[in-house]
Amino acid sequence: MSLANPRASIYFAVKGKGESPGNACSFMAFSTAAVESAVEKAVDAARHPGACEPVNDLPDFEAASTAAAQSSETSMTTPPILNGLVPARLAPKTRRIFLEEFDLPVDIGFHDFEVGNPQRLLVSIEVWVDEASFAAEDNVAAAWNYDFLRTEIGNLVEKRRFNLQETLARAIYDLVAARAGVTALRVSTRKPDIYPDCAGVGVELASF
Repeated sequence: MSLANPRASIYFAVKGKGESPGNACSFMAFSTAAVESAVEKAVDAARHPGACEPVNDLPDFEAASTAAAQSSETSMTTPPILNGLVPARLAPKTRRIFLEEFDLPVDIGFHDFEVGNPQRLLVSIEVWVDEASFAAEDNVAAAWNYDFLRTEIGNLVEKRRFNLQETLARAIYDLVAARAGVTALRVSTRKPDIYPDCAGVGVELASF
């Protein structure tokens, strides 16, 4: 006997005439070989009711179900391996690391009311790095250390005052451009509290 669907799960219960449900013959199958065997026995039992006996050599459905559930859970929690699956046309062309609107007090400006009175300055930096500098594995040692952006900028504005945003932006630019792996760079600064009707006024330097 052949099966149209080898993945089918089939349950059979065949009772002899006049027999109580407790004496019923039960068959359970969930693989091709087991299903075919169960079907053969069910047909034979149906043809010869008096010879119907319990079948004890069928697969353990509960154990198989538990194993299948565990296998399914593992497959859903294990990250897929994507090596070689990304088309060449979708391979990354650029790698960017950024620090956005770092808000810090800076002694900057040439007006009398600005000198010696730190004011808010927002600093944003975008750094494009080469492939070797952008971590391909989840390892700190392989990452481009962007902590220094915040730390070094903080040290820079703490140690001196600036008359112009242009001067500060250039100092930050030079600091970052000297880092290994940098292929492109953009630095901007802006004062957010100068004009009540403007979000800010500032400057920008970029390598492109």
